[in-house]
Amino acid sequence: MLLCLVGMGLGKFGLLRPMMIGAATLLVCVENIIDRHNLGFISREQVYAMLLVLFALTTLTFMLVAHTIKNYVTTRNAIRKERIDSFTGLYNLAQLKEDVAKQVNATLIYIDLEPTLSKLHGLGHQGRAQLMKQLSQYLASNTDHLTRAYLPPFASGLLCFAPRLPNMDTELATLIGLLDRFYFYFDDSAVSLVKRTIQCASVQGNRNLDPMISKLCEQQGGNNACVNWVTHNQQEHKTLNQLSFIQQCFRENKFELYCQPYRSLSETPRAAHFEILLRLKPHQGKLMSPAEFFPLINEFSLELELDEWVIQHTFITLRARINDWGSVGRCAINLTAKALNSDGFAEQVKTQAQQQRIPMNKLCFEITESDALRNEPIAIQNLKQLRKAGSTIALDDFGTGYASFDYLRRLPLDVLKVDGSFVKNIIDSENDRIIVQAISQVASSMKLTTVAEFVESEAHIKTLQSLNIQFAQGFGVARPQPLTEYLIKLSNKA
Repeated sequence: MLLCLVGMGLGKFGLLRPMMIGAATLLVCVENIIDRHNLGFISREQVYAMLLVLFALTTLTFMLVAHTIKNYVTTRNAIRKERIDSFTGLYNLAQLKEDVAKQVNATLIYIDLEPTLSKLHGLGHQGRAQLMKQLSQYLASNTDHLTRAYLPPFASGLLCFAPRLPNMDTELATLIGLLDRFYFYFDDSAVSLVKRTIQCASVQGNRNLDPMISKLCEQQGGNNACVNWVTHNQQEHKTLNQLSFIQQCFRENKFELYCQPYRSLSETPRAAHFEILLRLKPHQGKLMSPAEFFPLINEFSLELELDEWVIQHTFITLRARINDWGSVGRCAINLTAKALNSDGFAEQVKTQAQQQRIPMNKLCFEITESDALRNEPIAIQNLKQLRKAGSTIALDDFGTGYASFDYLRRLPLDVLKVDGSFVKNIIDSENDRIIVQAISQVASSMKLTTVAEFVESEAHIKTLQSLNIQFAQGFGVARPQPLTEYLIKLSNKA
């Protein structure tokens, strides 16, 4: 039994070692049998019987050893084949984790080959594989520590690691020099690397190795440094929390509709005009303005979802609170460029308005993006459909950014909203008055309605009246208030 256990236990260590230990165990057993026979404890027949049993056990043991060795070699070859890329001959991340786990402190190095590969069109998989293979062999033969290179998934580069050395900066400078002297030979041509930048990070064992590798491979060599160190931080966790927060706001309808009324600057009284505004109220938190939460909307490309939410809930509130549509002049709703660039957006708005019985001629849609419309033909088509249905189109922040006089030629417009930067100092600034007057004259010539933003006092209103501006909006007219409360007051007044 001891012989069998020795053979099975040592089988994975090869062939010679189990045979030597098994032979030693066999000799001990034979010596014990003969010694017992010499002392007269067993007969000759019993000796032969025991030697026969020992022979059978020995044969069985070596058969088990051979089977164990075969399984071990087969498994090791399968693992090796699984961890080696068939094109490049490089190891994958599973092998990298196993190798790095043996290091207490190590430096992970990523050599980005995308700048070079992007210049070599038509290489194909074979050419890309040859580049990575030649570079890995070059590094293995010219360095003491980068003897093995690894292939990261979804990236065009090489991963290596080296033990954390006291003179690591010198070692990395030497690596940059080696990359400068490397030539890739393919189809009787030789090319050197383009923009040889390496990304480095310190790791301890293989803890959190996957996110660090992802971060290394995502880095762009935007600066002139040859070696960029990437450090651990909480940015990824913060981004995840922010996305979770804003998605929860959509799911639980934490947005609140506000509005800000306009004031007519003409003599004749007009029906109520107001603009829909948005606020966000998290649980046990203060009310957040768009300036606080809109960066998250932009970062995660949720502009279209936000516009759809605002339109849907505005229509529901208008239907529930307005009995006499004659008391309403225009309800202005802001649209982002992403919504306008969405094919079929106007049809969705008209369908929702029909379902909620909202008169389209009581709606005004404002283009609020200061960014240029990326897909202008679709945006213009959506605007034309909304306008054809009876709605008016307003251009917000006029006079700044991309919202320039060029838009007046291309977009179907009805209203110009003079940017507040020209209005807030109009009392004291002659230049601002001249600019607003010029905008007013252009709008009047094109039969466009004008609205001035950031109106803060009666002095502003009088100045704007003298410049023939038709509507005023700002704290000097009315502060933002909950839409439901405003509609109740409007209904009672009617």
